[in-house]
Amino acid sequence: MAVSLDALAEPVVPVSEPPSHDLTPRQWVRANLASTPANAALTVVVGAAAAWVAYRLARWVFVTGDWGVVRTHLRLFIVGRFPADELWRLWVSGYVVAATVGLAFGAVGAAAVQVPRGDGGDRGHAGGGDGDGGDAGGGDGDGGDRAAGR
Repeated sequence: MAVSLDALAEPVVPVSEPPSHDLTPRQWVRANLASTPANAALTVVVGAAAAWVAYRLARWVFVTGDWGVVRTHLRLFIVGRFPADELWRLWVSGYVVAATVGLAFGAVGAAAVQVPRGDGGDRGHAGGGDGDGGDAGGGDGDGGDRAAGR
């Protein structure tokens, strides 16, 4: 029983641009947070609860928190009971992770940057600057793949 690959392929759905809404902040709040009386009441209740939690947390952090314990046991909180003479291993692994993350973000950022072409030419691409689109498939600008049936 042979299964055709066309039956397994997902249909291609074109992605449309999201609608642009030029709303003022007041209009956005009215449309999204206070569109009905129930939504308005829910927004007020959740906002008041979030403000109360933020106030209590800030008061504990800056006024009532006992930070002497943290200062005393800071090494224990950071590296646990790891042997002091083996801490170099943690530093090396930390540097390797930081370098890997930095290189990955740099590579993703460099790949996301699109260089503007200006006049539509093919400068900087493989295949030369002879104006044939940079393909080796005959100069018809198809990259050689369509002519070969790929």
